[in-house]
Amino acid sequence: MLLQGRDDTGAEEWSCPECGRRFLMRWPPHYEKIVLDPGDDNAVHVGGKGGVKVGSIKVEARPRSVSSTDTQWLSDNGIYWHTEG
Repeated sequence: MLLQGRDDTGAEEWSCPECGRRFLMRWPPHYEKIVLDPGDDNAVHVGGKGGVKVGSIKVEARPRSVSSTDTQWLSDNGIYWHTEG
């Protein structure tokens, strides 16, 4: 969700650039949320103030060796971990 600005009453307008959801939000002590456009009700929305943006993901190769303790923990939790070698 992206903060678009505030209306004359001070309510914040938020929108989702992906699904089109839009709403007005007034924070406590006079909390109010008015949905202007529902967009996709099944979409997961997050947002925040202060310029927080989702960055890129760094993918690294898995370790070549995993300790026997870690391998046992993975196995105990239903995770099959095959190490090459």
